[in-house]
Amino acid sequence: MRLWSDNKTGALGPRWTILELTTEQKTVTIRIHDKAAALKYIEASDAYLLDPGHRKSMVYHEWPDIRKSCPLCKSPGCAVYRGYYSRLLFCTELEFLGLLAIRTGYCKSTQTRFSLTPDFVLPHRRMSRLTTLRLQEARGNQLNILAAIDDLTSDLGEEFFLPISTAHSYLQLRIQHPP
Repeated sequence: MRLWSDNKTGALGPRWTILELTTEQKTVTIRIHDKAAALKYIEASDAYLLDPGHRKSMVYHEWPDIRKSCPLCKSPGCAVYRGYYSRLLFCTELEFLGLLAIRTGYCKSTQTRFSLTPDFVLPHRRMSRLTTLRLQEARGNQLNILAAIDDLTSDLGEEFFLPISTAHSYLQLRIQHPP
C-alpha cells in the first residue's frame, strides 16, 4: 500500500515522498462443497452487509476454528479473527452479482494478515472461478470476443456490462482447482 506524504514546498513546487507500508495479506481458501453451501455463504454475507449493526459477526457456521490451528503457521492459539471486507463478485453459476463479505484474520506468530476466501472466488478478481472458465470456454467456441461475452451473460436476465479489456485479462488467466 502506498501513502503519499507532502514533505516541504521547494522552489519548483511541493516534493512528494512515497511511503511503503508492508501490509502483506495472504489468501486462505475455505472449501465449499456444493452449490447449496455456496448459496448459504452468499445469504449469510447479504444478511451481514444489510444489517445496520453488522459490526458484530457474520452468522456462518462453517468458519474454520482458527484458535485450534492457524491456517498459515498451523500453530494453536496464534490466530485471531480481525473483521471483514466486502468485494464485488460476478458469479453466473450462482446467479449472483453484488457485494460479498470476506472474513479476515491475523497470525500473531508470523505477523501476517489473511483472508478466508470461499473456493468459488478467485483472489483479487471480480469474476468467480467457474464464470472465468465459462468465459474461456465461450471464447473457444466463438470467433468474436463480444459474442463470447454475450454468450456468457445471455441467461442472466439483467443487462451486465463486461469491458473487453477485462474479458481479455480474464482470458489470459490459468485457472487451477482450489486445494
